Amino acid sequence: MPASRRMPPGWGPTPGSTPRHRPAPAGTGRRRVLLAAGLTAAVLLGALGGSQLSSTTLLGAAPAPSATASAAGTPPPIALTIFQREQMPEDVPAVPLPAEFDTTTVRALGSMGAVDADPAWTTYYYTARTTSTMVCLIVLPPAASYLSTCTLEQDFPSTGLRLYWQAQGIFADTGAATGPVNTFLTWRPDGSVEVGAVGAAG
Repeated sequence: MPASRRMPPGWGPTPGSTPRHRPAPAGTGRRRVLLAAGLTAAVLLGALGGSQLSSTTLLGAAPAPSATASAAGTPPPIALTIFQREQMPEDVPAVPLPAEFDTTTVRALGSMGAVDADPAWTTYYYTARTTSTMVCLIVLPPAASYLSTCTLEQDFPSTGLRLYWQAQGIFADTGAATGPVNTFLTWRPDGSVEVGAVGAAG
């Protein structure tokens, strides 16, 4: 499972794990948290919490390619064509990344932040290669370090690279807190990005 770190309250989507949840009061069926990625509109304000780690999250020497992946000779996912375009100013994170990431390969995938909130509370997500040629999904939450999960190109999951963390959600209609929710971000092989909640923490 991918790793996550803390982020202060105040985010929800704009273009581009196991928490606890305080149930919503009875009779609030009309209340909901709207989530989205890329150009999908939504409202989710939250704070990162907890800590997650998977074997693919640790940076360093790339593992040996699997025999299955090497023998298959399948073409790389469409998502990886993002590295073929020139790096733009918006691809460069405001927060320096660890030396294990090749900064010339960083490409922006999108961002999500609180509606009408200070841009400082926006969470940005990127992809990059490591110096050992692994491909990574990176999330930079406000007032925190970073989350990342990495894999070899030939081992890019058919379900995509995914990161999980806790977010403090609010109801879109009332602004009342929902309590922590399990939040995820997925970068799929076709290049699309999905962000959402997988249920209440508890």
